[in-house]
Parts: sequence; C-alpha cells; structure tokens
Amino acid sequence: MDLHGGNNTQGQHTGTTMGTPCACIYAILFFAYYERTVILEKYKKNLLFYQRAIDDILGIWVHNPDDPHAWSNFKRDLNGQCKLEWNTENLSKQSNFLDLTITIEKDGSISTRTYQKPMNLFLYIPANSAHPPGQLQSLVYGLMKTYLHQNSHWSDFTNTLNLLYRRLRARGHSSSTLNPLFMNAAAKLSGKSKKIKNERVSTTKVKKDNKKVFFHIPFHPKDISRREIQRIYTNTCEIGTYSFKCVYNSETQAHMRIPGITVAYSRLKNLRDCLTPSTLYETDNINVAKFCK
Repeated sequence: MDLHGGNNTQGQHTGTTMGTPCACIYAILFFAYYERTVILEKYKKNLLFYQRAIDDILGIWVHNPDDPHAWSNFKRDLNGQCKLEWNTENLSKQSNFLDLTITIEKDGSISTRTYQKPMNLFLYIPANSAHPPGQLQSLVYGLMKTYLHQNSHWSDFTNTLNLLYRRLRARGHSSSTLNPLFMNAAAKLSGKSKKIKNERVSTTKVKKDNKKVFFHIPFHPKDISRREIQRIYTNTCEIGTYSFKCVYNSETQAHMRIPGITVAYSRLKNLRDCLTPSTLYETDNINVAKFCK
C-alpha cells in the first residue's frame, strides 16, 4: 500500500512542508497513533502480520468467513484519519515492498528477490568521477552483500549481480577494474579470503589502542598518494629526529608512542549537499522550546 496525496498545483496549504528534515518522523508518529488505536485494534483477527515503513505498508491478511466485508472496511478505515488516501493493492500471494518482491510459495514458505523500479536510472559513480578509490569497492561489496541477503534463489542473485556489472560498465568502468572488485567481494562474502581475516585481526588491535592517528583529508585524484603520506609520516614522526618516541608528555610522565597513521579520505561536497541540506538551524531570535509546550 502506498500513500497518495494527489497533485496540488497551487501550493501546499496543510501538513508538514515536503523536504523538511523532520517530515518523515512527524508522518510516522502522526499515523502511528491512529494505526495502533483504530486499525490494529479493530482488525487484529485479520492481520497476521503488519509492518509499515513511513508510507508503505506490508501485511498478511487472513480471511474471516464470518466477516466477508472486513477487507473493504479495512481499506475504508485506512483513509479515515485525514485527507490523504492510501493506494491499496488487491489481495495477492506476491507483492513488491520497498526493494523486495515477496512471494508466498505453494508449500506456504516465503521467498524473496530483489525488486528494482522500472524508472530507476541506476546513476552509479562514473569512471571519471573524483571519488576516493575505495568508494567503488565499497559499492560493489555492499550491493553484492545486499543482493545475497535479498534473494532466496541463487538464480535471482546471479541475475541481479549481472545487471549490476553491466550497469557499471555502462557508466564507463572497465572490465579490468571491475573484475577484481567482484572477485574480492565474492571471496569476502564466502569467507575464503585470508586477507579479510588478517584485516579483522588488525582491526581488533586498533580498537585496543586509542593512540592511533587518523589523518582526514578530502580526496583529489591528483594529490599525493596515501602510501606517500604514510611514508612521510614514518620517516618524520617514527624514525626521524623529531620522532614521537622521543617526545615526553609531562602530564602522563611517559613517552608518546603512536603506532601508526591511517589516511581517511572524504569526498568533496556535491550539488546535492549544497542544494538540499538536511540540517535544522536554530536562529538566535527563535526559541524552539516554546513550541514543544
């Protein structure tokens, strides 16, 4: 089920302004009270399962022979709170909910597969974008992991993964760049990569040592490499004349011992960050607290 507010060509006159950072939270709370006090209480015998994500509802409906009009009444009551209307699908054993296609099989089991909207443009990072080098690697691994969890059948997983590969190729990435990323991601997810195991061990050691240095800089493709920064740090701060090992801290009465440096890249702001910020700013002449009384 989807929430539909209709087209308003003369501007918005009621409700929370679209795009406001708190709009989704307010919408969830607004409908949740009516949902819990009316909908779930009245149709608790029919709703075997009921979940809502903002304006999308997924439920398992149990038909009650003693009340043949329950489904019609349920759809009517959904629209009984305000002027907005819910678009309700017909009862079916298969439905698209968010990014999943959920199916009740003949044996009563539930299977899922990845659902992608037909109008999705799949605007992944292009090959000539000045993003940190690890961004594409994280994209491939993250989506592969998501698809693996979303698809009950292996054929659905491989089909979705093939689409991802072809779409990245269409964005300008070469097969020589993508093939190692897909292979490493598959090895990591299957637990066969020794490199990942070593990384987990080193990560555990870093957590125990709170003296590690993190050097945060914006990424630029023509900047000096991460390896070069680490080399300069080692020669200057670890084995050089001004090594941290030779610096004495009067407060702790001990020599500073910093085991290493991690170069953490961050991307520069894009148009979306500049044009659609999601931060609330409180001015000096407005006291937010007075609106919460």
